[in-house]
Amino acid sequence: MQLTLTQIRIPPEAAASINPDYVQEFADMLVGRRSNVSPEAWFADVTFVPDERTLRLIRESCEDRVGTVPIIESHPKYGLVFHTLLAGDRTYKKRIAAEFVVTRAQAERQIEDAVCRALSNAGVTYCRQVECDIGIADIVTPSRVYEVKPCLDASTVFKAIGQALAYAGALGGRHQAVVIGELTPAGTHIAEAAGVLALDYRKAIESKELI
Repeated sequence: MQLTLTQIRIPPEAAASINPDYVQEFADMLVGRRSNVSPEAWFADVTFVPDERTLRLIRESCEDRVGTVPIIESHPKYGLVFHTLLAGDRTYKKRIAAEFVVTRAQAERQIEDAVCRALSNAGVTYCRQVECDIGIADIVTPSRVYEVKPCLDASTVFKAIGQALAYAGALGGRHQAVVIGELTPAGTHIAEAAGVLALDYRKAIESKELI
């Protein structure tokens, strides 16, 4: 049985989250009038990320907006969950966000913990929060300096690269500078142009790229 739009009854609490502008953005994308929708539209429409294409489109949408970071994390029951959107000085959260780490500092610490566990499991010695003349390096192994960021997009990767290179130099210049986090296509392109290794932390852990 098919229902017309006028026959569909939406609960009041759900109706409050439906924005006609976002609906129009998706309609325009479906007919080819736009290639993507805004980060806010993705956040309103998607909680459980169904596939790699959707994940890519969400990240690309946020890359086009300086200071906008999608927090998408793996949930044991639901898979990838888009639970928080950091947009400049504003933070949008869904109820399920309470089950996740949500601040930038906490997200960075979570990635750092995961990388260090993988290094330990691989038998690689490391030090965390290593002080040097110019600051504090996140993770240092015998061969690498890792700078950790929650999301390596166009607005953050420049800073991450500068920090990693500076810390590697301050530690004697014998370490490879590496940036690691949620890696976006823009982050990959910029890091390649700078000659610095950029790693998506999940893929690096799974493929044992960490040394």
